[in-house]
Amino acid sequence: MATTLPPEEQAHVVWSEPDFRPVRVVDRLECRYFSMELGSKLEDLPKRDGQVVAYILRAFLQNDEENVSFQSLVNEMPLSHTVQLILRSGRGFPTRGGPVKPAMPAPEPDAKRRWKTMDPVEMEALERERFFKGRWKVLRMPYVEAQVTRMPPGKRLRASLASQLFQVLPNAAPATLAEIAQVCFFDERLLTGDLNFDFQEALAKRICSLNRHELLPYILAFCAAMRHCEGPNAYRAWRKKLLPDLLWLLRATKRSEVLENQQFIRPLMRWDPQPGFQHYLAETCARLLISVAGARQVQMDVELLDALAAPLEDLLEKWLKSEEEVPADGAARRSPLSPETMSDVLSVCVTCKVRPKSLPQLMAQLVEQDLGAQPSPERSERWTLPELCVTAHGLALLCENAQVPLQRLWQVAQTHELRQASAALQLQLMDALLRGASDELLKEETLRNAIDEFLVQRMDFELSALGHIGT
Repeated sequence: MATTLPPEEQAHVVWSEPDFRPVRVVDRLECRYFSMELGSKLEDLPKRDGQVVAYILRAFLQNDEENVSFQSLVNEMPLSHTVQLILRSGRGFPTRGGPVKPAMPAPEPDAKRRWKTMDPVEMEALERERFFKGRWKVLRMPYVEAQVTRMPPGKRLRASLASQLFQVLPNAAPATLAEIAQVCFFDERLLTGDLNFDFQEALAKRICSLNRHELLPYILAFCAAMRHCEGPNAYRAWRKKLLPDLLWLLRATKRSEVLENQQFIRPLMRWDPQPGFQHYLAETCARLLISVAGARQVQMDVELLDALAAPLEDLLEKWLKSEEEVPADGAARRSPLSPETMSDVLSVCVTCKVRPKSLPQLMAQLVEQDLGAQPSPERSERWTLPELCVTAHGLALLCENAQVPLQRLWQVAQTHELRQASAALQLQLMDALLRGASDELLKEETLRNAIDEFLVQRMDFELSALGHIGT
């Protein structure tokens, strides 16, 4: 690994290796940190994982003494590795919707076969006499064996490291504060109990004390961290700092330069943007719109949403009108936004109940360009079922004419296992198709069979309401 990379990039490279298993490494670190016997031994780990463990513990450390304790090695880890350790612990990196759950739940075990009884034991003579001669005779008692389940790997270590970060928050520098804020980026609660609420409130209180020039280089990181907060300090941070400074930035002449140089936002980028045509800037503008429009304590209006969508609309219009990167065989160009980002943008536009000027129609053209006339297997693999259903639902609700992108989304959806999707996603996709698809698509036998299978045979859904959900 190159030594010229900043600590944040080094941590991302180490924890994002394709053959690296974060859960096993976190399990090993936690077991040794708390001196437990459980967990895999260092020599039992794969060679690559063992090397990463050694690198994480010894990188950037100033103390080379041999008798240093394991706790001190973990506590002296760089801040970037500590944040990545909290983010990657448990089930790995949080993603939209998580793993696809089966439509039919697994059968539960028979309770009669597992029910056991036992006679009263270890009773004194007087107690036994009272028990057998009592008025209410209970000769047998249920025998219940508790199921032993182990705590998810990294949960205890994550709470311990978060407590250390919590002590740093009141006096943290803006760069350090933005790096710590990555812990609060996602819906999944990485911190449990009162620690999560107190951590968010301390973070919001420190954000309120920053001035505009300290806040702007990290405004996307702070907005993404405050998206899921509900406390009074978070509300104060939105009203007094984040929204006023954000509106000032969106009206500034150097808006694109500031947004393109945002720091500590890599966990928000689920893919590496392609070089050329400001792909990184487009992802940044989209994530800023998602963070603010999807915030729990922000009430959207037309003026605010148009100001947030203006940079993204300008970039998408330029990309759609440009002729660069056009393949020679006429295939579809790779869009400047990932499928997950496109679905998130349309989702927040639907939930905030305010329609932007031209963003929905631009997103429809973007989906059409991304999939091409005949979606190839490579293009189809980039789209997951949750992204397909959410995108189709948003296009059907927000666009006046989305027949072409809906038809291509349906072609891609047929390549996936629709039966494995949840009932909510199936209903969302069928409602979107019936609402905005063309007459030719509605007459196809495949679509009619899918509606009959998913909504009639399984859900017993009233078909008269299909096509009107969400209006």
